[in-house]
Amino acid sequence: MAGSSRLTAAGVLGVSGKSLRIYGFTMRSNANGPGTVTLYNGTSTGGTEKYVMNGNSDASADKLFPTEGKHFPGGCYVDLDAQVSYVDFDYLQEQTS
Repeated sequence: MAGSSRLTAAGVLGVSGKSLRIYGFTMRSNANGPGTVTLYNGTSTGGTEKYVMNGNSDASADKLFPTEGKHFPGGCYVDLDAQVSYVDFDYLQEQTS
């Protein structure tokens, strides 16, 4: 299933534990400082860290992955620090039925 999703707090992207590919995302940092988004393979911060992005204070930052996307075989857990207002993702996830 293809999707776009906005996260405003740390959590699982899409269906928990199901393989997915992220094609890109936009993060927004608040005025308190530059935010950090960390992506993990799996369902928690106990998974393997796959990508970290630091933003700019009170600004948006974009990340586009190559054409095949960034693969998260065990699903994707997104950790947001206190300076991140939201993150918008574009991704593709395997069927769940």
